[in-house]
Amino acid sequence: MKGQKNKYSTLSYYTGILGLSLFVASVFNGGHLIEGYSHLSQFISESYASNTEYSLYLRLLGFIPSGVLILWFSFFVANGFSAVANQSIAKVGLIGFGITYGLFTALASVFVCEAGCKGESLNQILHNILGLLTYLTVPIFILLIGKGLSKNVVTKSLGKKFTILGFICMVSVVLFFSFYDSNFIGLLQRLTEALFLVTIFFEYKLINIK
Repeated sequence: MKGQKNKYSTLSYYTGILGLSLFVASVFNGGHLIEGYSHLSQFISESYASNTEYSLYLRLLGFIPSGVLILWFSFFVANGFSAVANQSIAKVGLIGFGITYGLFTALASVFVCEAGCKGESLNQILHNILGLLTYLTVPIFILLIGKGLSKNVVTKSLGKKFTILGFICMVSVVLFFSFYDSNFIGLLQRLTEALFLVTIFFEYKLINIK
């Protein structure tokens, strides 16, 4: 992939780290803006639920642009691949990750949940569906990236890292759903999100492979 980085504008190259940083900052600030909010026991979505004071600001300045930037970055990384058989699987994985983690994060912030993220409104239902699809599909697309990269001698080592990450993400998702009603569900969700975000760092390693 020599010279691949030259295919990216400076802006495109940094959209990944910008999206990641915005997401982390939004999670951190969202929790601190609400008195009594617990990162240990509450969902991230509860920090920008419809009844919270700073919901609009957190969504418009944080979670929505974060998702769009991650989507953009993953598409640009995927665009760096030539259309050959041993890279097509990884390309599908990158595009899938961009959609299910980037785009769905943004959309889940448009269809905001109700207080406590419990309710039967259309927004709440759509929010839940988007969240469910994200957690069920992101690990699969990470594994696809790993499988595709493993077919190429140059990217085989990085492919193994994506594969290991994909399996760890699956375990984290299983734990998340298994303890959905626990008092430490917030911690499990943040662990899962952190693992998803590691994918972006691996994408940067992919760009810089010579």
